[in-house]
Amino acid sequence: MAFVRSIGRWTMTALVINCIIGGGIFGVPGELTRLLGRASPIAMIFAALGTGVIMVCFAEVASQFSEPGGPYLYVRTAFGPFLGIQIGWFHLLGDMLGVAALAALFVNYATTFLPWHLNAWERASMMGILLVIPAAANCLGVRSGANFSNVLTVAKLSPLVLLILLGVTRFAHQPLLATVGLYGVTAYAVVRRTSEIGIRMALGAERIGVVAMVMRGVIGHTLLGLAIGIPVALLCMRFVKTQLYEVTGMDAGVLADAIVPLTIAACVAGLIPARRAASTNPAQALRTE
Repeated sequence: MAFVRSIGRWTMTALVINCIIGGGIFGVPGELTRLLGRASPIAMIFAALGTGVIMVCFAEVASQFSEPGGPYLYVRTAFGPFLGIQIGWFHLLGDMLGVAALAALFVNYATTFLPWHLNAWERASMMGILLVIPAAANCLGVRSGANFSNVLTVAKLSPLVLLILLGVTRFAHQPLLATVGLYGVTAYAVVRRTSEIGIRMALGAERIGVVAMVMRGVIGHTLLGLAIGIPVALLCMRFVKTQLYEVTGMDAGVLADAIVPLTIAACVAGLIPARRAASTNPAQALRTE
């Protein structure tokens, strides 16, 4: 039986975004900040890398199947129907617990705007309403459910966009200028190697090999800069402690705030021109001054 296409591409994209953005965005960062302080962004990066490994595994397994079923289908095919149905039930239980956690998180945030304290029955009633509204929208039909998902996606993305804009405005007075300057210098250095890249391409070098060669150089220079800059910063900190009041020692969060954006800027500055140069015709790259 063929599937009936009832929603468009953008609605499907909004649905995926709506499924991704949840407690991990609106709830976990606050708790991590409470526990780890300024080191919480580093913990989020490591968590994202771990989650990325799981996503790659799921993507690889999913590419082997054309029919729907998700984890239930994968486990049933590999280990039989008994373990498959167990995974199916646990998957359903995880979805239910996730929805319940999001409803509880929403109520916790909503109570901060209410002039009175909610008791247990009022909290349960509010969470019940939160669960009934999307259920009713989906029961009315695919189109109404898709429209409701679009509204939720906009509602979720709007505060994130506002937060990013406010963060960029705040960040502009600190390492942003250094990040932009590093990006410009690195990108210019890579563009200067366009003729060299053209020669390598003309001699048979593969595109991915050329990009990897440029990125190795960029990463090597970045690591060299960090190897010089971090010890110098630590030495300067010892001097600053003697000159400023209540400066007790190195703040790992401040150091990470400088290292992470500069490293990302250097890598992006090398990757974008390298990919562009490796994609051009070798004859055109050789004529580049």
